[in-house]
Amino acid sequence: MTDVSTAFDRHIAATTEFLTAPVRGNPFASLYRLLVLFLVAGLVIVPLLATVIGGFKDLGELRVNAFGLPRVWHWENYWGILSGSGYWRYLANSLWVAGWTVFLTLAVSAPAAFAFAHLHFFGEKFLFNYLRIRRTISAPVVTVAGV
Repeated sequence: MTDVSTAFDRHIAATTEFLTAPVRGNPFASLYRLLVLFLVAGLVIVPLLATVIGGFKDLGELRVNAFGLPRVWHWENYWGILSGSGYWRYLANSLWVAGWTVFLTLAVSAPAAFAFAHLHFFGEKFLFNYLRIRRTISAPVVTVAGV
């Protein structure tokens, strides 16, 4: 077992313990935490379900009843997409771009990660923090700001 996997296992155990442990001092804190988790889950799941169920409706029914169940389930909507050649071409193009993006990102990032992990040089912490902060801010914001 390496130090990295041991540290990762400790982090996972601490996170699990934090999420499942009762909060001291406030008896309703666990209830509040649970309500917030359900609220966030609902904010993610409800639009996804509305989108999937909306795919079974015709356009008129989708405009009138966006969140309800369809009166008539139009399975041909999904079948038309899956049986067409455009969908599979778009999927193949997306997988091609994603694969090359992952490959190039690893090819550029791995040597940089090795350098930051094993080499010590002047300005190492400044450069590392600059790169880390740069990754947390979205690209359009950085482009407009000129950072």
